[in-house]
Amino acid sequence: MKKEKSYLDVFVVSSPYQVLSAFEARCHFESSKNILIVSLPSCSDMVSSKQICEVVKRTSWDQVYYVYPQSSNKIFGVIKRWQILLRFLFLRKYKCGMFFIGDFRVQWKHYMRNMANPIKTILIDDGSASVNIFNNYLSKNIFYPNKSGVLKDAIEKILYFPFFLFGCPRDNISLFTSYDVSRDSDVEVIYNDFSNLKSLFSNSGRKINKEQVWFIGSPYSEKDILSFEYETEFLERCINWLKGKGLDVVYIAHRFDSDRKLDFVSRVCSAEVRRLRLPLEAHVLLEKEVPESIAAIYSSALETLPKVASFSEIYCFKLPCSDSVESISEIYCYYERVGVKVVIV
Repeated sequence: MKKEKSYLDVFVVSSPYQVLSAFEARCHFESSKNILIVSLPSCSDMVSSKQICEVVKRTSWDQVYYVYPQSSNKIFGVIKRWQILLRFLFLRKYKCGMFFIGDFRVQWKHYMRNMANPIKTILIDDGSASVNIFNNYLSKNIFYPNKSGVLKDAIEKILYFPFFLFGCPRDNISLFTSYDVSRDSDVEVIYNDFSNLKSLFSNSGRKINKEQVWFIGSPYSEKDILSFEYETEFLERCINWLKGKGLDVVYIAHRFDSDRKLDFVSRVCSAEVRRLRLPLEAHVLLEKEVPESIAAIYSSALETLPKVASFSEIYCFKLPCSDSVESISEIYCYYERVGVKVVIV
């Protein structure tokens, strides 16, 4: 008599916050047998790697696999992704119950999803990108991220043609999110309240500092969203506005923030700079003292932090150029809808 395949839940992540989301999803769906596949960044990004490994260590998984898909050479990049996909061909031996993915727009992860042939696929939060993915893909019944253009899509299919033999992953994707996305679409949305994260990183003796504000950094110039000069000039205006309200500003460095920018914040803006070993959502739960207010130009933490701790004021500083960039404009509209104070300086 043929033995029935074992059910297995697969989680594919590539950032510290995605690991937290995966942990919360695993607890929420009561996954009893699971593997975590962690896509680590390039060797130059040691901060992200350290945060990812620290979160993985503090959460419990049946099996953990680390992969390294990044390469500055496109040919080597294709070879690396082939190696990763071949490494996980063993997923075909199992009956995959749920497949959780953190990067919707990364195609090789969809090939893995297709290979696993899960009963259900669930997208977990990837910061504020989740809102954009929901609005521009899932709510429009687009469940696979094609390359931009027919030619690029054709090249992708040629490079990875064996993995298309399993079929093309077009089945519906559910969303496990902490964001207040529209419930009017046909997409199944499961709300993440961070209850398990709060239990894991509990700290009953936390004090509130009413005179302090955490300004949450983001890599705008590092990601070529803004020039360094534009970002630092705008940052200085934001920090001065907060100081004008009598607040002591602590700048929470993003893992991609450059040393040059952090030096500017410390030296020119006269603000304390803190680098974190854990994602901010976990860090705030372990701190003995937290601020009454948080602020950012825009950051997913403005949405997620209030889910794990209480803040009386949440400030978001609107970029003057945001109206001309649709994806950024959407974020500010979302903030206004959920009650964040959008400030123009």
